[in-house]
Amino acid sequence: MKGNLKVCTVILLAVVAAGAGWAGGQEESPVGQAGEQAPLPYEGKTVDVLFMASPIVQKFENLVSEFEVITGARVNIQIITPTNYDQKADMELVSPNGAYDALWLPWRTFHRWIKADWIAPMDGFMNDTELADPALLNVEGFAPLAYQSLNVDGVQYALPIMQGATILHYRTDILDQHGLGAPPDTWNELEQMAAKVHSPEISGVGMRCSKKSGQVGLHYPMVLAANGGGIVKDYPRDMHPSLDEPVAIESAKYFARLLQNYGFQGVLTSAWQENVVQFQQGRLAFYPDANVLTGQILNPEKSTVVDRTGFAVVPRGTAKRVAASGVHSLGVPKNSPEKELGYKFIEWALSDEVQFDNAMKHDYPALIRPELMMRAEFLEKYNWGNGKYVEVVSETFAKYADALYRPHTPEWSQIEEIIGIALSKILTGQEEVEKALGQANREVFTVFQEAGYY
Repeated sequence: MKGNLKVCTVILLAVVAAGAGWAGGQEESPVGQAGEQAPLPYEGKTVDVLFMASPIVQKFENLVSEFEVITGARVNIQIITPTNYDQKADMELVSPNGAYDALWLPWRTFHRWIKADWIAPMDGFMNDTELADPALLNVEGFAPLAYQSLNVDGVQYALPIMQGATILHYRTDILDQHGLGAPPDTWNELEQMAAKVHSPEISGVGMRCSKKSGQVGLHYPMVLAANGGGIVKDYPRDMHPSLDEPVAIESAKYFARLLQNYGFQGVLTSAWQENVVQFQQGRLAFYPDANVLTGQILNPEKSTVVDRTGFAVVPRGTAKRVAASGVHSLGVPKNSPEKELGYKFIEWALSDEVQFDNAMKHDYPALIRPELMMRAEFLEKYNWGNGKYVEVVSETFAKYADALYRPHTPEWSQIEEIIGIALSKILTGQEEVEKALGQANREVFTVFQEAGYY
């Protein structure tokens, strides 16, 4: 069965090259030498897939007829909203009889699920020479740091499907008006430029400051990492927290000073949604945030600055350049009734041509395979900033998008809540930096101590 899939793939590609189309699953099946229908490797089977709602998979069902023709299997996709996804997936994964063969692993749950031993190692499938198709898989094509972030203790547990990485969105006309020339290269330069352009009409900078999950707990650790610090002393070797060290304190002071002095009204409790609206409406000069938000920022029906937006790599700190990144992935549940078929679906779904087809047909430019962004068709379709967007995102994925800039542990949700509360007190002036981070450091220590790290 395993070997037949590669044969069918070759035959199918030959049919496509000859001009046959994929017309709603009505294509002719591969035939044998005597004109008989060749057996398909998974004829009569069904692969059940659970996705978390995201633009990258919202219309994915439009593509699966290709997989069904190649394999003979039927694809059943269920998409759950992010707010309900974790609870639904937890219930399915803990069951002795699983209902899904491939599922979405959010970055926030990845390590918790691995620790619970709910996910089958991807290595077992990838190293099976009768099952895996190296050309289709193309491991080297994934954004390197995204792929590496899914490896735990030398074991690859999943493959990346989506990576958000911070880039700098800025107003080209504002820089021109103030004679600033190039965008800031460092965080210190960003503060200096924000000070020059800040006014009642145009705020200097926006960033996520809400204490809710995925907000200030995403951006402050990025600035801290860029300055050579971290939430813990040496992840994953030394999990003792380091939020009370000088670099953490100075990074927090910088973060608070930048947003308190040059942010828009309400920024100190803002999430990404408020920042996007501010930039869309032309009231923000600099906005460092994930590339997956660029499509919303430049939505022609809402944005007033489509032709006045520039793109640059994230500013460099005192130690290095770090782009905050969250990686979502696809994996095979250990309780899957069709593990082999689940892997084959993942291998196909994340392949170069399927990902590229999805981007071109469904308007999702944040590809997990950087080299695909260099194709002429992609550059023509997503020619934001006269091609600068693609150039910046490609460089970011290749060099700076670091999913391990903060510790990936099963306890992260607790840690992020502690950091969020501390930063919120600092930003709103309720507590001095040293006091707030000192308390946070003690609380993080307790969480990790109870988890058995020391």
